[in-house]
Amino acid sequence: MVEVLVNSEEYNEVKARVDQTLPSAKIVKIERVQNTWQWKHYTYMRENLPSGNPCVEKMLFHGTGQNSPALIHQGGDGFDMRHSKEGMWGRANYFAQNASYSDAYAYNGSGFKQMFLARVAVGKNHHTAPDSKIIKPPEGYDNISGETNGSVVYMMYAPYRAYPEYLITYA
Repeated sequence: MVEVLVNSEEYNEVKARVDQTLPSAKIVKIERVQNTWQWKHYTYMRENLPSGNPCVEKMLFHGTGQNSPALIHQGGDGFDMRHSKEGMWGRANYFAQNASYSDAYAYNGSGFKQMFLARVAVGKNHHTAPDSKIIKPPEGYDNISGETNGSVVYMMYAPYRAYPEYLITYA
């Protein structure tokens, strides 16, 4: 982990993304994750989506709930489905366009909240209404998306489809 310098271009870009939908957040620090194992796996999956569809990379927010963010950024498994709970679109890793959505799922440890701004490999997307019985995208699609609580959310049902680029600590 490398702490991003306050007021650097990188810091200001991440802060601006948070401020768009969560302006009340007081950012304590932003750290860039540097996990070469996960990065190699992510870039391979990004270039080789199972459907063969081209990848559209998005920067999306992810809250870890009661799980420490270290489970994601320190290990080799990254966004591991074993830590996921069943949600509105089944058991998946959920990533949100809006920080305000992920704030409800932010890790709350030692008086501060934490969430990731992740790099997510979105391929051919199937946008649908909630269905908790979903276990994978329909044939020919790479992921599912939907809308809830004012945000578009993307669900990934396979490993290494996202990389935890930044860990944001805030109050």
